[in-house]
Amino acid sequence: MKILFIFPNIDIGGYKNLGIASLIAVAKKSGHQVKLFDTSFINCEKYQSNEVFTDSKTAGEEVFNFTPVNLEGYDYGKKDVDLDMVFSEVIKAFKPDIVALSIFSQEFALGMYLLNIVKGLSSNIINIVGGVHCYADPDGVINNKNVDLVCAGEGEMLFENLLTCLENN
Repeated sequence: MKILFIFPNIDIGGYKNLGIASLIAVAKKSGHQVKLFDTSFINCEKYQSNEVFTDSKTAGEEVFNFTPVNLEGYDYGKKDVDLDMVFSEVIKAFKPDIVALSIFSQEFALGMYLLNIVKGLSSNIINIVGGVHCYADPDGVINNKNVDLVCAGEGEMLFENLLTCLENN
């Protein structure tokens, strides 16, 4: 099976979601094809539901006294792209059977927006959502029309079992 993982990061890039990394390892170990769509370097401000968001670099410098880093010359920033087009092209080219989304609460709006694109392209793709937000509001997540399954807890064993069940119909 083909599994597209989504990391709908609205913060500046530089860290990766450990949950997604673990699930990618589980899927690869079981012989599945995987791809990651990461919005870390895409300007997604218009898809945020929260009005004010301080990125972790700024918060670290202001609150935790991290040393500021000069990023000039590294092309390290958000790009203005047509998110709908870029993401749709990934879906069309990869043709996933499953889309797995891991979200923090501040990324909920962007995550649901991306899943809406998935279902608009193919209602046959199974959308599963996990991550920290699902601990806090599993009912709110599963009640979204574009979410097929929700995982509110550690998902490695559940995901492996789900993949096996889907392979065996």
